[in-house]
Amino acid sequence: VTLTVTNASGSNTKSVDNYITGNEIIREYCGSKGSAAEEWIASVSLGALIQNSGSSGTTGYEDFTAVEFSAESGQSPAFKLTPAFSKNPRTQFWRIWIDYNGDSDFDDTGELVFTSSLTSSPVSGTFVIPQGLNLTTRMRVAMKRGALPVLCETFTQGEVEDYTFRILAPVPEPPVAEFTAEKTNITIGESVLFTDLSQNEPTSWQWSFPGGSPSSSYEKNPKVSYNLPGEYDVTLEAGKDGFTPSKKIKYKFII
Repeated sequence: VTLTVTNASGSNTKSVDNYITGNEIIREYCGSKGSAAEEWIASVSLGALIQNSGSSGTTGYEDFTAVEFSAESGQSPAFKLTPAFSKNPRTQFWRIWIDYNGDSDFDDTGELVFTSSLTSSPVSGTFVIPQGLNLTTRMRVAMKRGALPVLCETFTQGEVEDYTFRILAPVPEPPVAEFTAEKTNITIGESVLFTDLSQNEPTSWQWSFPGGSPSSSYEKNPKVSYNLPGEYDVTLEAGKDGFTPSKKIKYKFII
């Protein structure tokens, strides 16, 4: 820090090196655990990755953050949670949380992504990852006997596991042109509504309607009339920035 003071007689400067120390705020996830002597999480699978594990005993918690599950934002990955028992199976509740905004907690809206019904069997399902995310964060899986697990608790029967979860930005894919029409067998002078069915979110459309009116269009879902008898081809080119347009031709599509 440097201070310079000045008056009518002149000025004077005082500097002090390393005067202010800034300490990084380290946020930590809250602790949660059960007791896995009688029941525990045997495996967690998500997408193509399966993590098998044994009992953590009375510790009731496993830090598996060295294991990284991943999925793209906007996707709905499938998962399966499997329990194990040292004695007869007991009924369990399951929950999954994901820290979607990376603030080291699971308290925000939408971060509880799955809650099961009471069961002693494996459970499976999907959850939707919000659009527009690109970060590495944490996923928590909790299994608790007889009652719903809640955040940051210590309970008597069950287990908690933490994983690293990497959310990837979607990889852009080229458009794939496809379309349909409300009808393909028409009377003379009748209009036909064409509907774009192209995949991977094209941003431009170039239609060709030989014999139709209009004979071309840049609308996504154009309407065209045919005033003479015949069999008419229809062509659609679906475009997207950074990719070669995709062309789809349907021959003698309109009769």
